[in-house]
Amino acid sequence: MIQSYKDELKIKRRKNIIFWIVVFAFASYLFLFFQGYYLNISFDFKTNEPQKVFKQFGIINILTLPEADNITINWSNYQNNSRSIFDFWNYSVKISKSWYIPVSLNFNINKENTYYTNTINLIKKLYYYPIWESFSSIYKIDNYYLAYDDKIKLVKILDSDFKLKKAFYAKDYIYLWQNYFSLYWKVYIYDFNSNMPIPYLSKVTSLQATCKVSRIISWNLFCYDYMNYISKDLNTNENITKINGDIILTKNYVYNNSNSNWTSYKLENEEISNSENIVHILWLPYFLKDWNLWKFQKWAKEKFEISLIDNIVKAQNFWDELMLIGYKNNQKVFILLDFNRKYSWVFSEINLDNLEISKTNWIYLFKTPSSVYFYYKWWMNLIKIIDWDILDIIWNKIFFKKDNKNYYINFWEE
Repeated sequence: MIQSYKDELKIKRRKNIIFWIVVFAFASYLFLFFQGYYLNISFDFKTNEPQKVFKQFGIINILTLPEADNITINWSNYQNNSRSIFDFWNYSVKISKSWYIPVSLNFNINKENTYYTNTINLIKKLYYYPIWESFSSIYKIDNYYLAYDDKIKLVKILDSDFKLKKAFYAKDYIYLWQNYFSLYWKVYIYDFNSNMPIPYLSKVTSLQATCKVSRIISWNLFCYDYMNYISKDLNTNENITKINGDIILTKNYVYNNSNSNWTSYKLENEEISNSENIVHILWLPYFLKDWNLWKFQKWAKEKFEISLIDNIVKAQNFWDELMLIGYKNNQKVFILLDFNRKYSWVFSEINLDNLEISKTNWIYLFKTPSSVYFYYKWWMNLIKIIDWDILDIIWNKIFFKKDNKNYYINFWEE
């Protein structure tokens, strides 16, 4: 009886040992799995090459809108919006859908980039829609469009189908920008109810009636023609020393004409003479000196690297992304930074003068006065959409002129 009791204890002890070995092995496997390793079991006996017991992997998650007809990753089919495990390797993605522009992406899964996620808003093969009303500029306000014909000085109010709803003859007004006008040293803003411009700024003697290029920034007016900054509250003006697109530099301030959160920054001890070296990054102003980005006032180097670019011409934020555009070894380059990842590309065909960049529904648009290109992250090229006189890009529509007639395209469906 004692012997049978001892045998029973041995059996229980062995079961406990086996149980804890299984628990330890399973816990170790889970630990390695969450560290990015999986157990590599291969039944391919034809190869003589040694195989690793554990292999590293990453996650790929691609969402296409609308859903693509076919997605392949290295010639293997992939299910849309599925988080799938892939070995560390170089990957080529092909996305296709009937009546849509095909997409090709190239990226790596490695230690520095273990998780690849991307949302691709597919662009339909383009069709041009005519707009029967003629105009030279257009701006959307609420549910209507304000279109201005500079040849006959006629302001047209168009509905969402671009049909004429209202119009007024701006004979004595000078059209400034968007829905702003000037008349005899006063600035006016268009009022839909009265169908007329109403006063916006009080009379300021420094504002010339011939001021044709202006911008409203933080409730103040900048007149580019006379290099004057006119304050709505103080009725004073400040001479502008340099203008570089979004950045306006005066003796005491840096002003921002973009959609960034900061609108002005007071200069203190810095001697900033070139507005082209001033950029805004992560919603704060920086300037470039000695090939490094520096913060205003603190004179401290920015942490992220800019070794891929020598001279920054333009910088722009898209939420948690930053795009730098400039030159490297006399070549035009842009760098897109997303957290710790960098996407860079050399492009020669785009003129950086008057270049405007926007992002809508995960599509990056490069707009010049005569063309529009679009780009996806990890794409290895820029695709030209239009090669005519570009008027504006408003949400999903591109407005342009061809043979003195107005057209628009929907480059993605709402």
